[in-house]
Amino acid sequence: MFDSNFKTHDICESWNSGNQPDNLLWAEPADRLLRIIGNGVVKDGYNMFMTPSQAEGKTTVVSVAIYIESMSSFRTQTMDFEVDMYLALAWYDRRLAHNCTHPVLVTHKFIVDRLWQPDLYFVNSKFAYLQEVTTPNFMVIVYPDGLIFKSMRLDVTLTCMMDLQRFPMDKQECPLIIQSCMYA
Repeated sequence: MFDSNFKTHDICESWNSGNQPDNLLWAEPADRLLRIIGNGVVKDGYNMFMTPSQAEGKTTVVSVAIYIESMSSFRTQTMDFEVDMYLALAWYDRRLAHNCTHPVLVTHKFIVDRLWQPDLYFVNSKFAYLQEVTTPNFMVIVYPDGLIFKSMRLDVTLTCMMDLQRFPMDKQECPLIIQSCMYA
C-alpha cells in the first residue's frame, strides 16, 4: 500500500558509495525504495501486472539490444550451442517518473521484481540462466522521465538444426529468436 505521508523527494536524496563522480548514476539504498515499493505497488495505483501504456489503450514499445560475449559448445548430437550474452531492454513507464535530478540505479532483485517488465523469452532455447557469479548480473536504471533501462548477463543454450552434409565445408545459420510470451 502506498503511504501518502511519504515524501517522494526523500528517495531523491543523494547517496553515494564514494567511488562515483557526482555526474554518474546514484544507487539508492534499498530501504528508501522499499518505502514506496511493496506488494506490487510502487506509487498510488501502480499495478505491476499492467503494461505501462495499457491504461491509455496504447502498446508499450520495448527496445531490445543484444551483445554476444561468446558462442561455444556446438553439439551436432543434440543440435544445440551455448551463448554467453548481454541482453539490454529499454521502455517507458511514466508511472515511475520521478522528480530526482539523476537516474536511480536499482540493483536489488526484490525491488526489480515489483516493477512491470517485458515478458520476453528465447523461442528456440533449451535453457536460459541469469549469470550469478558472486551476485546476480543485472541492473535496472529508472530515469526521471520514466525511461527504464534493464541490462542482464545470460547463459543460453539454443537449438540449431545443423545441416552437416557438406562437413567440413559446411556453413550453419543458427537463429536467436526472441518474442513476447503474452503479446506474440
